[in-house]
Amino acid sequence: LGVHYCPGYVDKNNTWKTGFYCSPQTKKIYCCGTPQQKYCCSVKDFGTSQHR
Repeated sequence: LGVHYCPGYVDKNNTWKTGFYCSPQTKKIYCCGTPQQKYCCSVKDFGTSQHR
């Protein structure tokens, strides 16, 4: 499908954030960010390699 999944994580405030899929409709299909703050982005190399 070309859609990436950002798995759940614990943020910097020690709060659990549920995992989510990146929407192909926004063209932000890659899981990016840090282990404590994940988000969807459009540039594959911008994401963390462990969460692609």
